[in-house]
Amino acid sequence: MEIHFKRVDPASEEALKFTEELFEELDSMYEQGESEEFKEENNEFDLFIMAYTEKEEAVACGALRPVDENTAEIKRMFVLKKHRGSGFSKQVLYELEGIAKGKGFKRLVLKTGVMQTEAINLYKQNGFTRIDCFGKYIGDPESLCFEKMIV
Repeated sequence: MEIHFKRVDPASEEALKFTEELFEELDSMYEQGESEEFKEENNEFDLFIMAYTEKEEAVACGALRPVDENTAEIKRMFVLKKHRGSGFSKQVLYELEGIAKGKGFKRLVLKTGVMQTEAINLYKQNGFTRIDCFGKYIGDPESLCFEKMIV
């Protein structure tokens, strides 16, 4: 299935709907976190994209947050459950990587959770390597961090 991307306001109703669904899924896995804090983090994003089918059905999202002049963090990688297994996550990842390159970033970093095996496999299969956790994820036993040089 073909998809296309649109940049949306991270505080838009549609972005927040996907953010809430992602939070609920992660909360059911890890049983922690504050939904409002999770949504508030959207304000830090430089970019939030939504993926749509040819029928304009939103199926996935992803975001970028600048870390420094050379590094951007991938955030909010999420595909609706009924659309998983369709390759949309890889397409979102490629789109974010292309946008990051276009903005002059040389390195991508991201955090995922130890229980998110599909995400871990996606990142490994697409050139990301494990790194020590950074920022607020340092010392979190449920966090795994990855990086990819994109120069």
